[in-house]
Amino acid sequence: MLTRRRQPLILLLALQGVIGLLTLARSVAGDSAPAVFDGWAPPLIGVTATAPRVRFGIGAVLDGSFQAAAQAWVADHVTQRAAIIRSFDQLLWDGFGDSYMAGGSLVRGKGGALFEQSYILSYCGIAPATDAAALPGFARRLRAAQDWFTRHGKTMVYYIAPTKTGWFPDRIPDRFPCSPDKGAVALRNAVLTAFDQAGVAYVDGPRALEEQRGHVPIALFPRNGIHWNWLGSAIGTEALLAKLRALGLTGLPALTYDIGVSPDETGQDSDLATLLNLLWLPPGDPAPTVTVRPPAGPGTLRLAAVNDSFLHYLPMVLLDSGHVFASETVFGYVTGDQRLYKDGQIHLIKADPAAIVKTLRASDVVVVEEIENRVGGPLSRKFLDMMDAVIAQDPAQPRCVRMDGAIPIGPAIVTDYSVIAKSLATKQSRAVNPIPIDEVLDCRVSTLLAMTAKLGECFDYMQSCPGGSSLPNRPASSVRP
Repeated sequence: MLTRRRQPLILLLALQGVIGLLTLARSVAGDSAPAVFDGWAPPLIGVTATAPRVRFGIGAVLDGSFQAAAQAWVADHVTQRAAIIRSFDQLLWDGFGDSYMAGGSLVRGKGGALFEQSYILSYCGIAPATDAAALPGFARRLRAAQDWFTRHGKTMVYYIAPTKTGWFPDRIPDRFPCSPDKGAVALRNAVLTAFDQAGVAYVDGPRALEEQRGHVPIALFPRNGIHWNWLGSAIGTEALLAKLRALGLTGLPALTYDIGVSPDETGQDSDLATLLNLLWLPPGDPAPTVTVRPPAGPGTLRLAAVNDSFLHYLPMVLLDSGHVFASETVFGYVTGDQRLYKDGQIHLIKADPAAIVKTLRASDVVVVEEIENRVGGPLSRKFLDMMDAVIAQDPAQPRCVRMDGAIPIGPAIVTDYSVIAKSLATKQSRAVNPIPIDEVLDCRVSTLLAMTAKLGECFDYMQSCPGGSSLPNRPASSVRP
């Protein structure tokens, strides 16, 4: 007698057998009964099967290309392929709580919460995605870019986006031990310390959400999704606007909205669950809904962002719906998914690095966003590489050179500074070559009192450079163009 627990498994195995028989009969009965061979299950998500043309030949057999092409062709032409894969995935998920979809990177946590494994590994410090030792230099480069935008009448901020592992650390499976010395807490402290010492203007997204824990009626991350939900995005977007106002930006309409609750997760709130390619989605939690109220008047400023997927959709829809800015242009992963949000419409765009820089320079607000586990990653480094080139070509840029001896950033310090530096730092004067910053590091605070106004200006210049000196931090107002 079949138990209630085993009945679904038997049905799934029977379904696989029926589909196999239909595949064999397709060449004979396909035309007479097409409905039998139409898709019984939704198309697969995140799975492609591009069948190359099968070419038979001795060379193709020997190098294995024939076998690979034949296997791909069979997989692409098998009857009810989506139903076969989804039924097998359902069997694996219900029976063992496991999945081979998305490269086996999907993890079922406590309470049924879904995670992407890389987020757990970086959060717990098992496989850190951020080099903590490189954070001070990264922060100085960010500060230099922010100073450049400030000198040109723009505002730039760095946005630290929260992650699901940070919101649900208690749902991470026990098989992933989190290290207190290398995990998220230690990394967060290193990031904030480096940013504060360099004077970087940043938005602390994790803190903005954490301050609402216990004060909102619902979790700010979904059970079945990877990104923050609508309410989490709204709170994070408000934190961005609050920071911009604190930096002196005026003319930003308030983002106001009404909150509702949906009985289940849909859309982006279930993006991880859809990657499982099951016959039916696992149960989700109640999900918040956000309805933006129309503003008293539309915003006139233009926003441009270099970002990952957390800032790419929900926050931009909220800003566009609230007419907080005249437009929002996002460069997802710099040259990846690029979009223009304007007047309730999303326009796909394609911009090369030169066009990206042009848009950034023309915007009133520039936001660089990365998740908390990947601060200083490839995304922001690409942005800073582009900005280094812009700064180097700017005649108003402070005169300085990179401490690491790399290509000079801005016009080099030459004869007039080298004479002063020689007398103070007892270094051999260089009449032609620029003085590396580390050659004047002996001129510290006690020596500044004896400096001429010209040398003080030189030190201000060097402090604003990417990769600049370890001199005491100076406010942006002390940097003279």
